[in-house]
Amino acid sequence: MTEEEEIMKSHDAFWQGYAARDLDRRFSVCADDVTFFGTGIHERAVGKKQYREMNETGIKQYPYPFDIKILWKYVRIFGDIAWVECDAEWVQGTGNKKSADIIRQTTIFKSEDHLWKVKHVHGSEPDYRLKAGEYMIDRTIADRNRELERQVFERTKELEDEKKRSEQKSLELEQTLFNLRITQKQLIHSEKMASLGLLTSGIAHELKNPLNFINNFAKLSKELMVEYNNEKNVQEKSNIMNDLTDNLEKIYHHGRRADNIVTNMLAHSRVSNTTKTDCNINKIINDALALSVVNEKSKNPSFNCEVETRLESSLPLVSLVLQDFSLVILNIIYNAFYSVNKKQKETTKKYNPHVTVMTKKVRNNVIISIKDNGLGVPDHIKEKIFEPFFTTKPSGEGTGLGLSLSYDIITNGHTGTIELNSSPEEETEFLVCVPV
Repeated sequence: MTEEEEIMKSHDAFWQGYAARDLDRRFSVCADDVTFFGTGIHERAVGKKQYREMNETGIKQYPYPFDIKILWKYVRIFGDIAWVECDAEWVQGTGNKKSADIIRQTTIFKSEDHLWKVKHVHGSEPDYRLKAGEYMIDRTIADRNRELERQVFERTKELEDEKKRSEQKSLELEQTLFNLRITQKQLIHSEKMASLGLLTSGIAHELKNPLNFINNFAKLSKELMVEYNNEKNVQEKSNIMNDLTDNLEKIYHHGRRADNIVTNMLAHSRVSNTTKTDCNINKIINDALALSVVNEKSKNPSFNCEVETRLESSLPLVSLVLQDFSLVILNIIYNAFYSVNKKQKETTKKYNPHVTVMTKKVRNNVIISIKDNGLGVPDHIKEKIFEPFFTTKPSGEGTGLGLSLSYDIITNGHTGTIELNSSPEEETEFLVCVPV
C-alpha cells in the first residue's frame, strides 16, 4: 500500500464513518488534539472530546446514514504531514426527498505510530452568490477565508514544532534505552557473581559435613590402631578391631555422601545432551513409579504407600530429552515418597500415605500432576524450593540439587513450566507443563 493509499484509508474511515453514523470508526483515526472549523459561526471544536460531542449532537438531529461521494481531490504529502482537499457530494434523505449538497473539505493528517491521524478539519459549503470568474468579491467571506488560512498556517506550524519535539524526545529515549542496556548488563554480571558465590557457599557447606566425618573417623581409627598394637589382651584387641570396622563403614558411608554431592553438582552444571525424541509420557511415569517403589522398599521394607495413577490414554507423543525428563519425574516422586514416609513416622493419628499421579492434555500442552498427602511445604520457604542447595531434609538425606536441576531441565531444556502448590501439613502438588 502506497503512502497516499494509507492516507486515503484514514480519510475514508473519518468521512465515511461519519456518513454511516459510526463515530467509533470516525474517531479511531483522530488525534487527541484534533481541531475543526465549519461554515457556521459555532461550528468549531478543539480536541477529540469536544469534536465528538458536536458530532453526537448532529446525529441526534439527523440520525440516518447518508452517502458521501468524492467528486474531486488533491493530496499533498510533506514528510509526516499530509493535506487532502476535496469536493464531496453529500446525499441525505430517502425516496423522493433526497437532497444533494456540495461540501468543500480540507483534512490535515500527521503520521503517528504508523497511522495517519486527523489533526485538523475544515468543511464548508461553496458560496453560490459568486458569479463565474469572480473570486471572493464579498469582503466578509474573503476576510473569513483569510482568517481560516491563517489558522491553518498556525496549526501547521504547531504540527511542525510538535514533530521537532517528538524527534528530540526520540533521541532522549534512545539514550535512555542505551543507558538501561548498560545497567542491565551490569545487573546480569552482578547476578552471575552472586550465583557463583551462592554455588561456592553451597558446595563448601554440603561437602564440609561428610569430609569432617571422614577426617574424624580416620583420626579415631589411627588412634585405635596405636591402641591395637599396644594391647596384649585378645578380647580387647577384638573389641578395637570391631570399632575399626565400624569406623571404616562410617568413612565409606560419608565418602559415598560426598561422591553423591559431587555427582549431582556435575549433573547440575553439565552441558546436557539436548537431543530430543518423541516420547510417551505415560510410559516414563510408569517406569519412574516402578523404579521408585523398588528403591523405597529396598531402603525401607515396611514402606507402604497407596499409589494412584490417572493417566490420559490419548496423550500425544512429546519431544523430550528422555534421560533429563525421567530424572525430573524421579526427583519429584522421590520427594513425595520421602514426605509421606516422614509424616507416617511422626504422626500419632491414623494416616494412610497416598500419592497421585495424573496426566492430561490442555490445548497444546501436556500437564503432569504429582500430588502427595505428606507434610506439605511451609509458606515461608515456597519461594526458595527451586534454589540450588536449598533442602528441607536433614543433613545426609538431601543435597538440595534435585528440584533446582528439575527446574532447569523443564524451563530451559523444554520451554515448559514447573509449579508448586502446597498446604502445610496436608498436601503437596507439583505441576509440570511441557508443550506438545
